[in-house]
Amino acid sequence: MKLNFTGEGLRMGQRTALIGMLVVVLVGLGTVAWGEQNPTRIKFGEYYASEKTVYDLVRPNFRLEYTEKLKSLQGRPVELVGYMAPTIPYDGSYFMVIKQPFDECPFCSASFDWAACTTVFMKKGQRAQYIGGPVRVMGILDIGQKKDATGLESWVRITNAVVSRYKR
Repeated sequence: MKLNFTGEGLRMGQRTALIGMLVVVLVGLGTVAWGEQNPTRIKFGEYYASEKTVYDLVRPNFRLEYTEKLKSLQGRPVELVGYMAPTIPYDGSYFMVIKQPFDECPFCSASFDWAACTTVFMKKGQRAQYIGGPVRVMGILDIGQKKDATGLESWVRITNAVVSRYKR
């Protein structure tokens, strides 16, 4: 059988099967390239090895001890469910996801749990828009103290992220 790009020489069933296989392969490649395939769900309580570490965040000389789970997921696809902090920069390139919803700026509250906060940097070309209620964030986990170009300092980040409303 002679095969060319016009599909001549293929019967209708063969052509449909070939197109179907091509679609499956292309969708699979796109999923693997982004890293969405089977992201590991992380929870805010799984970030740090001890409660002491959490309280040490407010001291000038502290040392964070990440859990073994978080260390093992460095650079891997993860999923986090939380709430968007109501303050998002105008360009929407990043936002903070927090453990509990806040109606006002959570960072201005003395009771805000800094350990239950994750900086989320959106996938290139995408912009975050505020979503009220729980959100699902998927992206690549990045841990370690870093200061980005905006001057934002963080210890746990999700990069190359997409965000959607979380449906229970």
